[in-house]
Amino acid sequence: MNNILAIDSATQVLSITLKHDIKYFYKEIEDGFNHSENILPSISELLNKANIDVSLLDLLVCTRGPGSFTGLRISMATLKGFSTALNIPLVSIPTLDLYAENCGEKSGIVMPVIDARKKSFYTAIYENNSKITKDLDLNMDQIIDITNKFDKVILTGNDAEILYSKLNNKDKFDVVNGNNLSLTHNLIDLGILMYNKYGSDSKDQGPLYIRKSEAEILMDKKKSE
Repeated sequence: MNNILAIDSATQVLSITLKHDIKYFYKEIEDGFNHSENILPSISELLNKANIDVSLLDLLVCTRGPGSFTGLRISMATLKGFSTALNIPLVSIPTLDLYAENCGEKSGIVMPVIDARKKSFYTAIYENNSKITKDLDLNMDQIIDITNKFDKVILTGNDAEILYSKLNNKDKFDVVNGNNLSLTHNLIDLGILMYNKYGSDSKDQGPLYIRKSEAEILMDKKKSE
């Protein structure tokens, strides 16, 4: 596969990488979740730099979630539009798997972290590069409780520093991150592996949410009244 477009919009950082043959073209915008305004112009900019048309893309890759409800929908909907219109395969990668991958080949316990707001974090536990829990939505007390059983924990992901700043027993934790450029390079690699193993996502594949959106919570509240 010569031409691959990969997007991570699960957090407030919009990261896009275009692989064209052996060259990589990268765009990063920390836009406070204004991804809808920036995603198409950024894609167009990278395609122009590579001097290729969107129809020449061989594979589309995005993060599936957990993460920002709006951010995940924007990137997946955008790439689904390209996929459907131009018959380009699309694969989505669980966000926490990607962030754990960005930590590198670290032995021991790794916790990728996404700030889920409301004083909680999306995370999962990886031991010796294998995922040993499902995706979790944890508050600080729960994070302390789940990490008490380990001697050392490596935090990773764009929001790892936010969690680290709230911890009292900092000696137990290290923060290890690659940069966002390597993140979307890894997203391309994971996308190729996913596509070669399972093929393109099913047409009904949507973002992975482990918490209800505000709209769903409001609707449930109205139903119960």
